[in-house]
Amino acid sequence: KAFRIGLVDKYFAQGHLEFRTQEFIEAILNKKLKLRKKPFRLMEYFPFTREIIFKKAKDNLTHKVHPNFKGPYKALELIKDSFGSDLQIGVEKEARAFAHLAITPESKNLIDLFFISEEIKKDFKDIPFDNKIEKTAVIGNGVMGKGIIWLFSKYASDIRIKLRKLEQVEGILNATSKLYSYFVKTRKMTKKEVDFKLNKLSYTNQFNGFSLVDFAIEAIVENTEQKIATYLELEKNLQNSAIIASNTSSISINSLSEGLIHKERFIGIHFFNPVNKMPLVEVIPSKYTDESTIAQCFEFLRRCGKMPILVGDCAGFLVNRVLLPYINEAGFILESGNTIVSIDETLKEFGMPMGAFTLADEVGIDVGYKVACILEESYGDRMKVSPVLKMVHNDLKLLGKKVGKGFYLHNKKGDTVVNLDIAKNLQSNSNIATKKEIINRAIFIMINEASRCLEEGIIKKVSHLDFAMIAGTGFPAFRGGLLKYADDMGIEYVVDKLETYSGLFGSRFTPSKLLYKLKEQNKTFYTGEALWNH
Repeated sequence: KAFRIGLVDKYFAQGHLEFRTQEFIEAILNKKLKLRKKPFRLMEYFPFTREIIFKKAKDNLTHKVHPNFKGPYKALELIKDSFGSDLQIGVEKEARAFAHLAITPESKNLIDLFFISEEIKKDFKDIPFDNKIEKTAVIGNGVMGKGIIWLFSKYASDIRIKLRKLEQVEGILNATSKLYSYFVKTRKMTKKEVDFKLNKLSYTNQFNGFSLVDFAIEAIVENTEQKIATYLELEKNLQNSAIIASNTSSISINSLSEGLIHKERFIGIHFFNPVNKMPLVEVIPSKYTDESTIAQCFEFLRRCGKMPILVGDCAGFLVNRVLLPYINEAGFILESGNTIVSIDETLKEFGMPMGAFTLADEVGIDVGYKVACILEESYGDRMKVSPVLKMVHNDLKLLGKKVGKGFYLHNKKGDTVVNLDIAKNLQSNSNIATKKEIINRAIFIMINEASRCLEEGIIKKVSHLDFAMIAGTGFPAFRGGLLKYADDMGIEYVVDKLETYSGLFGSRFTPSKLLYKLKEQNKTFYTGEALWNH
């Protein structure tokens, strides 16, 4: 693209670097290099047409980028203001704009997140292990399974796929090819390179060939008995040194490993949907998992371009345990009289990538409901499934975007309209929450659960928790993370609001012991680490 628009004069493949570089230098020295001219674009040189271009660019930006990410908007504004100006004038304008942006809270938050991500990349790098993961196996070919198959086809040397029926092969190939289509379309890969990746895939409806596998991951339905049965079959067919992993999103890893002989080689590896886009992976060892297994998985996941983060074992682990109360609370707010659209739009204005009901449709209402039930079973009343979610799943039998019908009606073009059937099944109620209350109830209930995760040692560092919520749920990065936002609001304010909501709406808002400790000692999450790490 840079070559096409005249930004560079020559390009060649990385593999040609050694001999093409010298050739390039000699062409310059001998004045034989044909310099590319910047293309003349007529529309850029007339004020009226230039205004149309800028308006279109601004519209695209507004559609994709929250206004609190100020940099892209300022960059576009600068291009517009300095178009046709003298270079020195343009540079001075750019310096002033940069100086203004560099001292904003958003800039500081994003810089802090960069350093946190660099710190996370070093976890488990110094722990030795014998062999790198190269030969992989995937059991399960639903949405998550297909995403994992694509990922391993891109980065592992072999992928063995266990199917219930061999007729499923065509669907897997089509789904995997579709995920590669973006790379072909943007010329990052050729069709031949994609075919080479797809040739790594092999299939069986038994467990043939599994004795050669280094790492096998299960991504079947969230059913404890079925998962355990799968692991017992895997252990019979894998070599003793192979790692068995579960992609469960909510079931305890300790409980899943109980029947295995080699418990030290069993681990939770929780990818997020869609696997090809979401960078975060939760790595959940059981109490038996050895450190070399964790280190091996961290190295492999980083090679796959992911950001693995160590999380303790509990129902829902970290991200789902903190996120489900957000979706659930939106259900309670809807029941009180607000509309689906008003709740979702308010949460998007706050900076979430999508509203709670849009998210429920994306994840799959059946999946969300299943996880919500597991969390209610584990944590009791504070995770009680909202009547709205029960009604939508049990009575209306809605599944979400994958079948075109959930809280919204989805068509093939990607357009959505609210599903009016849901409103018809809600009792008339006029306790309409303000925008501020919607945000506080949805976000503060997450803060409360996140504080309990720190309290219980599910995650050790507050900065890692914040990074996980940004990378795993899309919590607005410009706010620095969920608990950074709590610190900015003030711990006393958060606790007072939770107590108020607890009196109005029930025990799910009762502040955690850690929040009370932080308030008493006048500490923030980022200054009070000694209160939970001791």
